[in-house]
Amino acid sequence: MIDILQVALLGGVVGIIAGIVPGVGMLVAIALMYPILLDFQPVELLIFYTSMVCSAQYFGSITAIYLGLAGEASSFPAVIEGYSLSKQGRGQESIFLTGIGSFIGTMVGLLVILALSIPALELHLTSFQKMSIFMAVGFSLILTTKNSFLLDICLIILAIGLSHIGMTMNSNVPMTHFNIEYLSHGISYFTLAAGLLCMKEVLHVEQTKTRIIVKEKYNALKTFIEHKYAIIRGSLFGSIGGMFPGLTTISASHLAYVAEKKIRQDTYKKGDSYCLTSSETANNSGSITQLFPLLMFGIPITGSEAILFQMLEMKGWEGSATQPLVLLANNWWVLLGINLVMLVLAIRFAKHFIKLIPKNSTVLKVSIFVLLSFVVYFVGEDLTSYGFFNMFLFWFVTLIAWKFPKVDYLPFIFWMCIGDIWLGNFYAFLQIYEII
Repeated sequence: MIDILQVALLGGVVGIIAGIVPGVGMLVAIALMYPILLDFQPVELLIFYTSMVCSAQYFGSITAIYLGLAGEASSFPAVIEGYSLSKQGRGQESIFLTGIGSFIGTMVGLLVILALSIPALELHLTSFQKMSIFMAVGFSLILTTKNSFLLDICLIILAIGLSHIGMTMNSNVPMTHFNIEYLSHGISYFTLAAGLLCMKEVLHVEQTKTRIIVKEKYNALKTFIEHKYAIIRGSLFGSIGGMFPGLTTISASHLAYVAEKKIRQDTYKKGDSYCLTSSETANNSGSITQLFPLLMFGIPITGSEAILFQMLEMKGWEGSATQPLVLLANNWWVLLGINLVMLVLAIRFAKHFIKLIPKNSTVLKVSIFVLLSFVVYFVGEDLTSYGFFNMFLFWFVTLIAWKFPKVDYLPFIFWMCIGDIWLGNFYAFLQIYEII
């Protein structure tokens, strides 16, 4: 029990940094923690990840409200409304509302997963059905990008082609490494994700704005009661929107935000606490329900989940409906406790945590690039004994991410992530029906 609690606390601490520091986020955080997480067992990985995600959502609100900086796309409603409220002298009140809303949204998200997992117990997917779901999710990601349709298709074809690189070992997938020793272990998914996803986020970090921190007084209980319906609506919208592949918390927060603005259209003006509360509640609720496809069927729908999925696969984990039930039944008190701790920290010490944000974004970008270079080298050396090759590959794809910042690489990374599993099922299907 103590080990699980320590893992949850570690996830909470990492989540604080991921939420507070612009450009880090869950994706970069889990990439930086990758060498440490390799020693974790599946349950520990899931507890760490869930604690990290919850914590990051609490503290991401602080950055958006006090500094007007969006750590991720789902935080833009908080920037629009929260930063305006902060300039009005209502920053601390906004932190309180988003904290309470996030806590309730998280609990609702956990209940939704629990409710959905019970009927999912009756589902027993065949290899072909799982392959079909992977394809459906993979192609649905095209709808979430701003890339041209042709570019997305090319990225998917490239990913499938690269998944054929390596040496065939007890597999029906035809593999080749072109007699190049460095390619004998295949192209590292993690290395590509670190450059094309993580560094792309980091390279777009904005310079911090003027800090607006004021002392204020407000009636916490009265404020909470006034916003109770906004919290309820945010929890419901977030629970649904969080399960949209590729969009997840973005769709969750924006659905709640648009709905709340529609409800308050007669009285709405920029700096609306109800819109802020609803969108941030949805953000946290969606951050939990986005785990449903991964927990139930072993299907990742975000970049950070894809990295988690790879580690779970290495541990022999298979997604099934029974696992989230067991996870929640045995560790609900840990998740509840971590959320309570993060709620208190966010509300009581927001003004102090904001000091963790580097004033110079260039220093932040260079520091994360150097750290990721060492992580990629370590992981490459540990898994394939070709650390330098993976590090040079990381530098190359980081250059691509820098030169082509408008390209959304998530479809490519997703298909690289599921490549081995999907191709194995695909070629088995071809053999069964004697197509090849």
